[in-house]
Amino acid sequence: MSSELYCSTKRNTYVKILRWDVFDLDWHFDLNNLAKFGSLSSPVYGVDNQGEKLEWRIHMCGENSRGMFSSPKWVSISLEYLGRSDKSRNSGIKCKYSIQVGANGDKDKESCFSVSDRQRFSLNAARASLRLSFDEFLKKRQILFPENTLRITVQLEVDGKPLHTGNSKSFSEDSSLPSASFPELLYNKKFSDVTISCEGKTFPAHKILLAHHSNVFAKMLSNVESVHEIPINDLRPETVKDMLQYIYTGAFDKSQKWEHVLRLLECASRFELNSLKSACFQQLSSSLTDDNIGEICLAGHVFHVDEKMRQACKDYCRRRHCQLINNSKFRKSFVENVDAFI
Repeated sequence: MSSELYCSTKRNTYVKILRWDVFDLDWHFDLNNLAKFGSLSSPVYGVDNQGEKLEWRIHMCGENSRGMFSSPKWVSISLEYLGRSDKSRNSGIKCKYSIQVGANGDKDKESCFSVSDRQRFSLNAARASLRLSFDEFLKKRQILFPENTLRITVQLEVDGKPLHTGNSKSFSEDSSLPSASFPELLYNKKFSDVTISCEGKTFPAHKILLAHHSNVFAKMLSNVESVHEIPINDLRPETVKDMLQYIYTGAFDKSQKWEHVLRLLECASRFELNSLKSACFQQLSSSLTDDNIGEICLAGHVFHVDEKMRQACKDYCRRRHCQLINNSKFRKSFVENVDAFI
């Protein structure tokens, strides 16, 4: 008699978005006097990474082109790594980054300047930098910073602990993900012993995996031994599909629109898939706009998302309060659901 134990190790990365809107740009910087352009730093961003916070800051200033006393010829936007919040391991970190400057942080627009690279960040060293010609910066001011507001967007792809999976024990070091992934069984009828139906579509599944990841599914399947089909008719098929994808692989398609991710968050809450709930809200937090912040704040409150994760929404509301009070959609959400915003 023989048996085989299998495990695998995969690279594990986390993508984080940092946005900094600098309002009243000509108040912070002297746009008419190059020698007195000035400098400004963003608040500290605390980025969650597998249970610890990595602290970052964005810095903007004018740079001398030649010597210490010459006039600045460049606008420099740099990214600074401040270390881990608990100061336990502050030896630096390796990650991929991109810095974009433009009205919407959209690198596809000609108006947007961007730079990207992969490097190791040393503690308190502004290593990553985007330098713009001062003349070009002013020439495109109507596009780059309309209404005297400049948006800076930084995307970080941080290397996390390796993700281990296997069938001999729980190898995952990341408690926010399923303990084992079985992508080869996803939508596979082989050994399937239950079917999930939704609006005429069916998805083959496996009771042991559903019950392992969801207490709700576990109760459904344990109460009646003869259960071979689980009807879910009040959700969209694409939502159910993404839920199953996460259960089997530990991931879902993050390129989906925020409305879809919001429906997936509701699904995760309903079936007590807490790791998926956290992943959905994290994705929503990186897609905040004046038009959706009200719905996302309310969803975080209704579905009992962790308070630390909801902080990104509250920070957004504080930064954009002058604009949000003139947004009728936001005002309606706020007035009707004050508790979700405080």
